[in-house]
Amino acid sequence: MFGRKKKGITNRPVAAELQEKSAGKIAIRWYNTHGEQFFTKLIMIQYQNTAVILDGSANLTLRNLGDFKLEADMEITGPKDSTIAREVAAYIRRMWNNEGGSYTVAFEQYYYRSFLEKPVYRFQGWSGMGNF
Repeated sequence: MFGRKKKGITNRPVAAELQEKSAGKIAIRWYNTHGEQFFTKLIMIQYQNTAVILDGSANLTLRNLGDFKLEADMEITGPKDSTIAREVAAYIRRMWNNEGGSYTVAFEQYYYRSFLEKPVYRFQGWSGMGNF
């Protein structure tokens, strides 16, 4: 799997759906790779006073997170102003804004519509033949 050029299924159709269904309220950037894979699986959800951080080996998919595939993950829930929450937020901000390097690119750079992409993605999800 590593080192092979990939077509972006499931990432591209899922990203397009997130953009469309949220009417642009969900902002997406891609990691600026040069042939390698960016494999961080980190999410931070911030509420008014609380932060929830999810990190681990599971892909952020129903198949992986829904106990269909054994993975190791952790959840940290705590005050939004805690040290870990501030550090994770700073890391995400650094990647998003390309602070100190070129880490991410705009959604449009890798966005494309293929006639078969969405049906293939839907079939893989329905059949379990994909990795998501």
